[in-house]
Amino acid sequence: MLKEAQLKKLAQEATGRDDPAEALEETLRSYVEQKLSQYRQEADRLKHKYGLTFEAFSKKLGKEFPLNWEHEQDYMAWEEAVTNIAYFEKIASQLKVHA
Repeated sequence: MLKEAQLKKLAQEATGRDDPAEALEETLRSYVEQKLSQYRQEADRLKHKYGLTFEAFSKKLGKEFPLNWEHEQDYMAWEEAVTNIAYFEKIASQLKVHA
């Protein structure tokens, strides 16, 4: 595992920033944007598949949508996406405040 000083140096090299804090912030911002994009794509895929929001799908699961492997897997993937979108949006918001 790399030490903090090595990570800072790599972040500076990768971003071209002289200030280690700016380099780490830019690297973190890029990571957060990537994760948000990934989870939003998954949430959008499932929203398109079912034509519903996650909340509406959750209410209909076990009623209009039978509890089968596909629906349960989709529910878990969608819940993960929605949860992580909220999590990474909080981090993104904090990064924007400090930018």
